[in-house]
Amino acid sequence: MALMKKVWAVAWIVLLFGALHVNGEEDNPCRHPEDRREGDGITGEITILATQTVKLEGQCGSSVDICSIAKGAVNYNDTVRQKWKCGVCGDRLASTRPADHDVTKSASHYPGGGDGPVTGAGTYRVSVSAGCSCCGKSDSTIVTVVIEHTFDETADCNVSLLWFDDPSSSDDKPRPNASPNCPYTESQAKMQNLCYQTGRCKILRVCTVCGEEDRSGSDKIENSKSVRTTKKNCEYILTQTVGCKHTKNTKNFTIVVQHDGETLGIGSRERSCNYVGAPGEYSVQEKNITIPVGATKKFNVAFAEKILGDHKYTEYKCRRCNLDTEFETPLQVSHSPEAELPPSPGSGELVDPQPPIPYDIRFDSSGDTKVTFKYLCESKSYDEITHEGKTFYDVTVPGCSDGKAGEYEFNVKVMTVGSLTVTSGYETGAGSSEDLPELDENDPQPSMHYYVGAYKEETADKPAEWETILLAEPTPSGEWPDGKPTWKRYPKVSGIDPIFTVDSDNPGQAIVHPDVGTYVFVARCEEESQSINACSC
Repeated sequence: MALMKKVWAVAWIVLLFGALHVNGEEDNPCRHPEDRREGDGITGEITILATQTVKLEGQCGSSVDICSIAKGAVNYNDTVRQKWKCGVCGDRLASTRPADHDVTKSASHYPGGGDGPVTGAGTYRVSVSAGCSCCGKSDSTIVTVVIEHTFDETADCNVSLLWFDDPSSSDDKPRPNASPNCPYTESQAKMQNLCYQTGRCKILRVCTVCGEEDRSGSDKIENSKSVRTTKKNCEYILTQTVGCKHTKNTKNFTIVVQHDGETLGIGSRERSCNYVGAPGEYSVQEKNITIPVGATKKFNVAFAEKILGDHKYTEYKCRRCNLDTEFETPLQVSHSPEAELPPSPGSGELVDPQPPIPYDIRFDSSGDTKVTFKYLCESKSYDEITHEGKTFYDVTVPGCSDGKAGEYEFNVKVMTVGSLTVTSGYETGAGSSEDLPELDENDPQPSMHYYVGAYKEETADKPAEWETILLAEPTPSGEWPDGKPTWKRYPKVSGIDPIFTVDSDNPGQAIVHPDVGTYVFVARCEEESQSINACSC
């Protein structure tokens, strides 16, 4: 008996557990009769799905039931169910569709309201509801119904164009200014008009169903301008396009700005001149010459061109607006060098300021001097210069920076006797002019008085005594000119002088073997027939 109690206890536990497990599932009703079930409420919803705009074409001329169309465009989900439970044990039973459940759609439109048909094109908003009266469940939405025209487009165009270059003499014809005065800008060029346009061009739209016209389209006329500069603020090309797709044209118009007398810019020296000189025909040929005072020499220089300089101008400007405009190709003006005649004689003197070449120059002053020939490159004025079709007046073209293209100098040493002295043994003292021999008119009076012994010739037992050495020194210092100095002694002698000899190796030195008496010696460095710059002792 005890064993049976235990078995039943296990069976009961198992059955009780199984019943609880089965009754936990709604779709597994209990085993009580079905007529014992009881209603346990309504669950679920009616949900309208998303809708799109409904467009209707070709129906603008007839009556359209837009509410029916909108309802037909609406779909919904219906999850409404009748819930049940067992009236005996209270278990939940499987739900079912309610017996009287019937979902219906209703619609009304606006503007206007109601559910009747509409006539004419337009956009209508239709309120659509889906619901069931038995359960009270419902949902609603708005459906947009568009009844569209079926338009056919035709052109309504009466555009007329009158261009500036039309042969017509109409007062309406534009007359743009082709040569305005400066200053003139690109924006001013764009303000000019090349075309006079009249009429309009519209698209006429007519519905092929109901015949309604749509004139809301705007004019389709283009009027555009552009300006292109071909020369900086000097020449513009104005391009204008006017018209519609039926009547359209594009014209160009050249505007050349008139400036007030262009002037050349400053420019820059491209190259400097280089002329090389050399002694010319009939001229002294040495660059360095030594001559006696009073000499006249011929000078001439021939210059040869090595480089001809020029001045480059890259731009020009307007006197009125001061606008700089670049040349397409720079203007290069060659220098115009020319010889400076007569030359600069230094301390000399031109015998004739304008002689035929060569030039005779006389030098009456001793010292170092220069005779300079220059090939000048100075500024040159032109009445006019034309370049790239433009003429520039009163142009002054600069020359080389130092004003000369070449130079050649003769270095001239004009020499005279600076002093005449005795370099051998002597004594000095004051002499009497009454003791002097008679001198020629042009000879100077002695500057120094020397007392020397009478010359004694060499004997067998004695050397010669009292040989007197005279030394003439030049001024400026240097080598004596050829044949200079010249010597003279008083009292004069004819033929070979027995007591006076000039050193053949040094023409400025003389050897004297005087007897007892008074002598005067004169040294000269001058051109023949001159009577200046001599020394005597």
